[in-house]
Amino acid sequence: MTEVFEGSPSAIGSDIFIKMVMPVIRVSAQQLSPQDLAGLYGGFISAAYGSIAADFGNEFAQSFITQIGEMLAGMAPGRREDHPMNSATFKERGILFSAPMVHALQREVDPKTQTRRPVKGEPLKWLGEAGFSPEFVADPANHLCPYGYAGDRIWVRETFFAFGRWETRFSGKKGRDEWHFIDMTLECGKAYHYSADGAPAAFQKGNQRGGVLPAWWRRPAIFMPRVASRITLEVTGVRVERLQDISEADAEAEGVDFLRHVPDADETLTARQLYKPLWETINGAGSWDANPWVWAIDFKRIEQLARKS
Repeated sequence: MTEVFEGSPSAIGSDIFIKMVMPVIRVSAQQLSPQDLAGLYGGFISAAYGSIAADFGNEFAQSFITQIGEMLAGMAPGRREDHPMNSATFKERGILFSAPMVHALQREVDPKTQTRRPVKGEPLKWLGEAGFSPEFVADPANHLCPYGYAGDRIWVRETFFAFGRWETRFSGKKGRDEWHFIDMTLECGKAYHYSADGAPAAFQKGNQRGGVLPAWWRRPAIFMPRVASRITLEVTGVRVERLQDISEADAEAEGVDFLRHVPDADETLTARQLYKPLWETINGAGSWDANPWVWAIDFKRIEQLARKS
């Protein structure tokens, strides 16, 4: 692949350059496994973008990289449905939501339809040192968003109650026994309960890890299995923007209305002003003023499982 970029692309012109490079990339990519093909795209951008932009400009370079992504996603043999860049079915990802946000998702009138999450890792480098535009970073062809794209699904992870017991397992890494929770909820014919709705009647607050007899246990959202999730969302749009660029309408869509109904609520605050403390509650003091890049994800609720007793 690297020999394609030796010398100066500007010596042959952009149109001829594309006609020369595309077949070489196509032939090389056809010989790769799906996993290697995914790596090829990221490596190609890192290696080639600078030289292409230097000769033809950033606008051409961004357009060219996008063409490469689209080609790799739909190339022969077949449509490569086995490739992670081109799954014929939607992808699912679990995302954590707090109890107030779960309630906002559940509202029948004006439910929560947006969430914002900090941009981290490689996408942040693209926005910073690489100088890509937020629109380009959010382009589905670049496969950078860890939360998916339109048509993908998000299953809600929330603090929950599971029925089970604890057992010890030896950790070779730590050189000692550790407690592990054994989830027995479904095999015992029970249903999960959710902290946002309150604890099950049989839950005994203050239980400590180590109970060998099955009982109800409060479990952090990060440990929620897919089968326990009761709310599924479908992504309808993804964009990248600065946190403080959030509009009044977007702040309302983030589900801030509950803050208007807490004791001593300031009724004069706008939705954006209400969103600031909500963001800092999750991301820490000063995180609003830092005005980070964020993924702004639009979604709609497509499924909510009824809670059983």
